[in-house]
Amino acid sequence: MIFTKEISVNRAYSKWLEKQQETKLSRAKINMPTSARSGIALLIIGAIVVGVGTYTNRGALSIYGLILVIGGFSLYMISSLYVKRNSRK
Repeated sequence: MIFTKEISVNRAYSKWLEKQQETKLSRAKINMPTSARSGIALLIIGAIVVGVGTYTNRGALSIYGLILVIGGFSLYMISSLYVKRNSRK
């Protein structure tokens, strides 16, 4: 009985794996520049800093985190717009 369960699990896994490989081949790759990735990272880190500053009632830490979030968002948007404009040309 256990052996038949293993066979059905292996079949299900192989079907799932084939489906994943087919979808990977059909998806187009997104070309994201490094500056956009660092902007997203700054955005996430800034949000965490704001959360910690708010939780501990430290206003200066929250303001520092807000500055990180604003900088990360602007870096991401500027780099994304730059890549879009260059891809049209």
